[in-house]
Amino acid sequence: MFSYRHLFHIGNFADVIKHTTLVACVKYLALKEKPFIVIDTHAGAGKYSTTDPIGRDKMEWKSGLGQVLEFLDKNKYLPQLMQDYVDLVFKYNQGKEIKNIPGSPLLTSMLLRKNDRLWAYELHPTDFKNLEKNFKNTIKKVSLEKSDGFQSYKKILPPISRRGLIFIDPPYEDRGDYKKTIFYLKEGLRKFASGVFVIWLPDIQRYEVNNTLKKFRNLHINNLYHLNVNLKKNKSNAIGLRGSNLIIVNPPFGIESQLEEVALFMESNFTFHE
Repeated sequence: MFSYRHLFHIGNFADVIKHTTLVACVKYLALKEKPFIVIDTHAGAGKYSTTDPIGRDKMEWKSGLGQVLEFLDKNKYLPQLMQDYVDLVFKYNQGKEIKNIPGSPLLTSMLLRKNDRLWAYELHPTDFKNLEKNFKNTIKKVSLEKSDGFQSYKKILPPISRRGLIFIDPPYEDRGDYKKTIFYLKEGLRKFASGVFVIWLPDIQRYEVNNTLKKFRNLHINNLYHLNVNLKKNKSNAIGLRGSNLIIVNPPFGIESQLEEVALFMESNFTFHE
């Protein structure tokens, strides 16, 4: 159950697209004065050192965020939404030398205003301990829980302000996560129909992925946007994670065209590796 460690995957190409999307959606919510909440159902440790001895040379960030930074070093253009994400990474590191990569809860907290709140859930005991450590000195309204984020809708939704974002990003190592994701969305929308739901799904050769996408369509949600990012393969017979699916319910106005620009950029410049 606890074999998955986001440490090895932080900053990979999937993280780039999902965190670019998360940052864009949170920034959109912050355009209005009324406060909002963010629920991060699978928060991880919050931030990760690029020199962590546990990760050693197994970390994937150089093939994701690292490629983005190479483009910047060559003074090449980045789509604006991706630039916004990278700027937050630089801000967290207080410069362009990447010593730590902030995960979804820290990226979110950097964008919170005085009355906004983050609820971050993590079950992995080691990751939750690090999550608490990484938020020890925060001045933002952040609530951390060592519990199953798939249950968070029961006590958090709907928020008093009726404004909020729910970020659903499980590891999917347990195939039951696919069913839980669909169930969360159904129950979440029942309680908070106007909420922004951002859901990541891997693009892999697995029955559960296509079946889950079909179930999303069968929910007949009026305001649902599906973004698929497929990377170029470095081998004709490459298998494994080949891309990402993002499902956004109630997407912020105008974000679709901006995310499609990010997807096109990634598909044109990133290479799929086993």
